[in-house]
Amino acid sequence: MFHNFLPLTKKIRLGFFVTLLFPVLQGSNLYSQQTENPSHQIILEELRNYATTRGPEKMYVQTDKEFYGNGETIWFKAYLVDGITHTQSTKSKIAYVELWSEKDSLIAQRKLYIENLGAAGDIKINDSLQGGTYTLRAYTKYMLNEKEPLFFQKQIPVWDLPKAMDKIELPAAEIYSAPLSQPKTIRLQIRFFPEGGHLVEGLENVMGLKVTDGVGNGIALQGSVLDENGTPVAFFRTFDFGLGNVNFTPEPGKTYYARIDNGEIDASFPLPKPLAKGYLLNLKNKGDHILIKVTSNSEKGLQGLFLLGHLRGEVIYQHHIEKPNAKGSAVFKLSTDKLKDGVAQFTLFARDGEPLCERLVFMDSPDNPELEISTEFMDYGVRESVSTMIALTDKEGMPIPGELSASVVSNDNHLKSKRGTNIKSWLLLDSDLGGTVPDSDYFFRDDSSSRKQLLDVLMLTHGWRRFVWKDIRDTLTTKMLEHAPEKGIVIRGKTTAFYNSNKPLKSQVKFTILDDGAYQEQSPTNPQGEFSFGPFIFRDSIKGIIEAFALEKKRKPEVAIYLDSTTFSVPFKQPLGRKSTFALTGNIQDYLETVRKKKETDFAYDPKITKLEEVTLVGEKRTRAKLITKEADEITLHQRPTQRLFTDSLPGLQGASMMDMLRRVAGVQVFGSYPKQKTVLRPNGSISGPQEPLFIVDSGPVTWEFVRFMMASEVVFLDVLKGGAAAAYGSRGINGVVAIYTKGSLRIPPPIPKRFPGVTGFVVPGLYKAREFYSPDYAVSKKEHEKPDYRTTLHWEPKLPVAKNSSPSFSFYTGDSTGEYIIKVEGMTQDGRPVEGLSRFTVSNEDSKM
Repeated sequence: MFHNFLPLTKKIRLGFFVTLLFPVLQGSNLYSQQTENPSHQIILEELRNYATTRGPEKMYVQTDKEFYGNGETIWFKAYLVDGITHTQSTKSKIAYVELWSEKDSLIAQRKLYIENLGAAGDIKINDSLQGGTYTLRAYTKYMLNEKEPLFFQKQIPVWDLPKAMDKIELPAAEIYSAPLSQPKTIRLQIRFFPEGGHLVEGLENVMGLKVTDGVGNGIALQGSVLDENGTPVAFFRTFDFGLGNVNFTPEPGKTYYARIDNGEIDASFPLPKPLAKGYLLNLKNKGDHILIKVTSNSEKGLQGLFLLGHLRGEVIYQHHIEKPNAKGSAVFKLSTDKLKDGVAQFTLFARDGEPLCERLVFMDSPDNPELEISTEFMDYGVRESVSTMIALTDKEGMPIPGELSASVVSNDNHLKSKRGTNIKSWLLLDSDLGGTVPDSDYFFRDDSSSRKQLLDVLMLTHGWRRFVWKDIRDTLTTKMLEHAPEKGIVIRGKTTAFYNSNKPLKSQVKFTILDDGAYQEQSPTNPQGEFSFGPFIFRDSIKGIIEAFALEKKRKPEVAIYLDSTTFSVPFKQPLGRKSTFALTGNIQDYLETVRKKKETDFAYDPKITKLEEVTLVGEKRTRAKLITKEADEITLHQRPTQRLFTDSLPGLQGASMMDMLRRVAGVQVFGSYPKQKTVLRPNGSISGPQEPLFIVDSGPVTWEFVRFMMASEVVFLDVLKGGAAAAYGSRGINGVVAIYTKGSLRIPPPIPKRFPGVTGFVVPGLYKAREFYSPDYAVSKKEHEKPDYRTTLHWEPKLPVAKNSSPSFSFYTGDSTGEYIIKVEGMTQDGRPVEGLSRFTVSNEDSKM
């Protein structure tokens, strides 16, 4: 992906090479004579071709909350955009969102179809999931074409409720810049970033610094630059994140070092050695324009050099310096009023096209959209309707077309240590710096001059770590993409000799879908026996058959058909370095207490407790059961069940419901027809009438309304528990439990099918269809409303389209929990500008409105 703008072909070294960028230059006429240079024209053409044919994609995922308790649901909206324009991507239509554990295990995956700018999804966190810091990751297959793919990643803290509530950890504050304390125990690290890439003798240089401790925390301190004789030549300070800069002019033949003298510590660090001859590229952001100064002490001066600026790959400035009197210095002025937001890059090229200097700068456009979130009142009572209006407008107040998503959550659900990232900071900053900014949103929280200056220093100390000019040439010379953009589900396979799988056969293949809306097509394979059908877009699993016969004229050998797996995932490895830890602060404890009350209430008010008879399973195939019993036992809340049913051990379940599976259990009765089937069991000597069992799906309690729609094809296995086997569920399981585990709950290899010549069947899972977020309507009286309402997410609205002549709105009801709530909105305009905003309101027991 091409988010990290172009590091040089030659590594401009000295710690890291420098970075800063500025937008579209308006050069003065003194140095603007345009002379065609074939080397420079090639550079321009390569960049333009790359942006047109091999441009990157970016993803961002908004979640309803910052952290969760086990048993909750992660509601999310995945955005997919073109990596250069930030508009709707014309490449991929399929994206993957995954949840990974601290031990690099895949917990859940959602394969989504992207419509317009994004797609909604959800991930249910099992009650049995161990607490810890999980990683939410999003990507497309197309991103894998990059040398160093950059996926969207977000840390998701999950607390194990019983453990979290037993003990409160002391909060460890997240510090952006820590003053130097206990200096003898700190392992100090200083890295130097000369502006443009190198220090040059005899010229005034700007150098960025980054000071950290042994685990990467930024350190705020003071120091000085001294020459080899110990004479101070400049003084510096570092601020938030340990960032700072210093100006000085190296003298010919001298070496320099930085010295830190803070009380008991006295440490020196050698600076990069200055070049005797070289070039400097200096940029100063003046708000409405940028001053660009090119300087050299070379005898050849600046004649024949080429200055190129681009914003995420889109050329915004080009200037050939060709005047005979172009000596050692040139200054250009670039107006910024028409430029987009984001990181821009300027590169100074030699006459032969070799890069000499680089500089990054962040462009902050004055023409940003305005997002306004409003409610009728600032204070509401419990179970009261809240109407929310959203306006996305330009400076003149006219609506801007776009797509938004919104969540309404308790203010207790926030991590005080840091906000991390949002759609604006990720797309405009962090994604183009390789995901290396610890808290990218920090640089967008206010519009102060000090924050802008620090952002400029951040540019100085970060480079395009994933993209070099040489990579453009290598990419464009590769005719075929290794990973083509996915447009839908493609069913691939190959045909071989039936008794020799290593011998491919060119065959005629017929593809048939047997479900409703039956579909059929056929085509020949290639000489290697490979075939593919699609892309298809379907939400539910489809069944079908594939037939094939060899295309040999003299004889017709029997054909074997092998299908490729349609499942896909990229291995995940936790990044090296310090892992983030999240302390259980007071607001988090309050939040988890609310989550626990909600779970207890859900159990208490679910009318589905039933006593089960002794059950006996007849004819179960144990071969596959043995493969998964150990893994199944690890995710269940209970111990040994009274009886376990494996779906693939029971014949005749095609098209059957989950309730039909229970018909196979002795002592369990199922009445009615799908989807209104009821399950009861004959009491064994009990004087009470039969009751429904307690239903559990993937370790979470559900209602009869939920399970009555479940099909047997969704189930891997189910457990029936009675008596002591149901003890884990307390009084709720006194009359028995039916615990159902779906195909997403275990990573189990599918059974090996028996092969037949020339034909094979298939079942292909569909794209994920997001569940509908439950939002009660208290305007209508229902018995279920007697249950206390402890929702922590009051509302989730994943798709809020904004049209030219209208503004979106939504409404919801508050619950029974009082306190402050946050409405968080994120999204994209159609022309590629990210937006985000917050609004707050309070829920109290008073009826007054403000």
